[in-house]
Amino acid sequence: MKPFINEIARCIYIADPEQKILPSLILAQACLESNYGKSKLAIEAKNLFGVKGKGYTINTKEYLKNEYVTVKAEFQLYNSWQDSVNDQVRRFTKVSRYSKIPGIKDYKLACNEVYKAGYATDPRYPSKLISVIESNKLYEYDQKEGVVLVNRNKIIEAALMLQSKNIKYKLGAKAMPPTIPKTLDCSGFVRYCYKIAGADIQDGTWYQWHASNSIKASDLKLGDLGFKHDPEQERGINHIGIYMGDGKWIHCNASRNGITLEKTNIFPYARRVKGISFTNVKLEDGGEMERKPVTEKDLSYGIAAINNLAKLNIINSPERHIKDLREYPWDWKMWVVQNNIAEKCGGAK
Repeated sequence: MKPFINEIARCIYIADPEQKILPSLILAQACLESNYGKSKLAIEAKNLFGVKGKGYTINTKEYLKNEYVTVKAEFQLYNSWQDSVNDQVRRFTKVSRYSKIPGIKDYKLACNEVYKAGYATDPRYPSKLISVIESNKLYEYDQKEGVVLVNRNKIIEAALMLQSKNIKYKLGAKAMPPTIPKTLDCSGFVRYCYKIAGADIQDGTWYQWHASNSIKASDLKLGDLGFKHDPEQERGINHIGIYMGDGKWIHCNASRNGITLEKTNIFPYARRVKGISFTNVKLEDGGEMERKPVTEKDLSYGIAAINNLAKLNIINSPERHIKDLREYPWDWKMWVVQNNIAEKCGGAK
């Protein structure tokens, strides 16, 4: 069931990127109406929602006069499941009798409104949809606009904490706080960091791309996301990282077999997660890594932190990091924070 749900979720994100319609509603309808993609109608006509139309005739059961009866009916024939989902989104956003559905944020209310609008005749239809949503946790696909307040600094602290644990890369590896994993992949790393900060985003670079909006590189702030590829233009495995400021990114990658903090240009696509209200990073006065003068004393603290992180086996080549620090001295506090976290965690395991 999960592969089917994930496939339809992809279709929904393409058809309705702004989530005018709750994804959980459309997902539940697809699951219920097509028996998770196994029905003859879904397989042969690519029709996920039992939509009447032209092109495909089949015997079906309908709820008439308080009982189910078998009737021959003509259904809409689609070229793909994506086309079926596109049509369902169009129906709910364009057809007047469904005008109350766009914008609803409560899946139970949405399920009842669909029934009231005459989508189905079975009085148990809303409760069936709600049962499908809750049993499969489809509400996790719904974007909760304006209710999540995230401090960017917590995302960064979580990322540095995971790096201090010497976590290795493994494709498909996931974990959720408070468990400290031994392995993660790039999207699992991002989700973990955001979860600690109070925001729950989907696993998978494809979903994280569609759960975020494009921003200019010049607008990047701590905790924003970077992608290696545009999944709408390029196929294949994507990669994602978290912005750390001053052109530096932290990411869990296969080539280094773990979490790397580095100045890199491998993330040309800058994006910011939707549905989140970010608070300012609280460094000293609430500003974000402002270019204040760095004293020699501050710089010495950063160098000491780098050397200690090397002793704790958290980083390699401290000389290279010290060279970078001298070039970008504003990073001194970031190294001190990372060192403090590593000290608390006891170094690499």
